[in-house]
Amino acid sequence: MAQAADFFVSYTSADRAWAEWIAWQLEADGYQVVVQAWDFTAGHDWVHEMQQATTTAGRVVAVLSDAYLASVHGEAEWRVFYAKDPSGERGLLLPVRVSDVDPPGLLTTRIYVDLVGRDARSARAALLAAAHGTRGKPTEAPEFPGDRRSDVSATEAPRFPGELPPVWNVPFHPNPFFTGRDLLLVELQSRLTAPGMAFRRVVLTGLGGIGKTSVAVEYLYRRHADYDLVWWVNGEQPASLLADLATLAGQLGLAADARQEAQVAALRGWLERHQGWLVVLDNVEDPQQVVELLPRSATGQVVITSRTGVGWERLASVLPVEVLAPGDATGLLLIRAEETAPAAEAAATTLAATLGGLPLALEQAGAYVASTGTITLADYAELFSTRALELLQQEQPLGYQHTVATTWSLALQTLEQTEPAAVVCSP
Repeated sequence: MAQAADFFVSYTSADRAWAEWIAWQLEADGYQVVVQAWDFTAGHDWVHEMQQATTTAGRVVAVLSDAYLASVHGEAEWRVFYAKDPSGERGLLLPVRVSDVDPPGLLTTRIYVDLVGRDARSARAALLAAAHGTRGKPTEAPEFPGDRRSDVSATEAPRFPGELPPVWNVPFHPNPFFTGRDLLLVELQSRLTAPGMAFRRVVLTGLGGIGKTSVAVEYLYRRHADYDLVWWVNGEQPASLLADLATLAGQLGLAADARQEAQVAALRGWLERHQGWLVVLDNVEDPQQVVELLPRSATGQVVITSRTGVGWERLASVLPVEVLAPGDATGLLLIRAEETAPAAEAAATTLAATLGGLPLALEQAGAYVASTGTITLADYAELFSTRALELLQQEQPLGYQHTVATTWSLALQTLEQTEPAAVVCSP
C-alpha cells in the first residue's frame, strides 16, 4: 500500500459482493480504501497483507452477517480497532449490518449502519453519513415508502447486493447450512471469468448427493450482484430443458408466437449478443442434449451440473465436486443437528467418517437428529451400524430430490446402463 488507507473493509468470502459495493461507494466519495478482493494480489502473503491493513488503516468497516460473526479471522480484525478506541468516541470501528443479525458481546453497544431492507440510494446515504460522522439527514425529501426503486445505473459500479437481478428464477432459497467449499467457489468464479476464453462454461460433475446443485445455488447468491439475468433450467429431461429456455425467451419478448424450437433459437442469438447473464443447466445427463443449445460466445456464462464427467471436455471446463473435507463434514453435522454439547464433536467426527463426507447423507442425518429432538448424533451413529438402510430411506432433505438410498439406487442404474462392467454384484 503506497499510503495509509482511510478504511479497511473486513468481511468473509460469503459477503464479498457487499464488501466490494461498500468499498466502491467510499472510494467514489474520496476515501482511500483497502479491501482484500482488490488489494491482496497473487504472490503476496495473505497474513502479512492483513497485518499491514489492520495496523495502518485509519478505520475499519466490519461487514456484519451470520458468517462474519462466526468467523475467527473477522473477530481478530475488528478487535484491533476496538482496542485502539474502546469507548467508541473516535469512531474507528464502523459496523455495517448486511443481514438480520444481532451483534453479540463487545459489538452490542456499537451503533451500526443498517443496510438491511434499504434500497441502493438510501444505503449509500447511510454509509457515507456514518463515514463522515454526520447526522445522515438526506438532502432531498425521502421517497414514499410504498414506491421504492433501485438507483443502480448501468455503469461498471457493483450492483447493490441487496437486490436480485431484474431477470431471476432460481427455485431455491439460500442454504443456511452451506458449509465449506470456499476454494471450489473461488475456482468456479475464476473459470467463469478467465480472460480470453472462447466461451465461459463450467460443468460441475460428481456423484448424486455430492452437492453439485448446492454449490451452484450458493455461487448464484454470493455473486448475483454481477449479473442482470440469472436463469435456472431443469436439464434432467429434454422436454423440461426446452420448456425452461422457451420461458426465458418469452420473458425477453423473443419470438412470442413461434414454436418452442424457434423461441430457443432466438434466445441463443439474444444471449450471444448481450452481456451480464448466467444460465444454469441443472442435472444434465447427456452432453449431447445441450450441445446445440449452448450460446457460441463468451458474452455470458453457463454453469452445468451433471453426474457424468465424460463427454464435456470440448463443451465446458470440467470441475469435479468432491465429498466434504473431514472438518467441514463434522461442522455440517453439528450445525444441522443443532448440537453444542462438548461430546457432540467426537460423535459428529465419527459419523462424518462413516458417511464418507457425502453432503446428502450428512444433511439427512443432521436433519433427522434435529427433527426428532430425542436422539443425539451419537445415538444416530449407533443406530446406523445396524439400521443403515432404514435411516437412509428417511424423507429426503430440503433442497434434494431424493433420499440417499434412492440417489444411490439411481446412480447404480445409470452405471449399469453406461458402464455395466463397473457394477460388481455379490453372489
